[in-house]
Amino acid sequence: MLSGLVNKANRIPELQRQVQHNVAHGSPVYYAKPHGKLYVKSYYGFFAVGMAGVVFGSYTLIFGKPVRPGDE
Repeated sequence: MLSGLVNKANRIPELQRQVQHNVAHGSPVYYAKPHGKLYVKSYYGFFAVGMAGVVFGSYTLIFGKPVRPGDE
């Protein structure tokens, strides 16, 4: 019943050889795994969107909306 979870092949040496090969040929560690560029670029994108939200929120908190006559 649990043999699918317990009896799994050990892929660690295979993945370690892949990472060491890519790093030895000049690739940064964070690009060594498959889809590494996708993960790093999506992280940068989410980080940029988050920082833009923080800057926009800070700006609106500091300066706010101008008060129109009659809205007091």
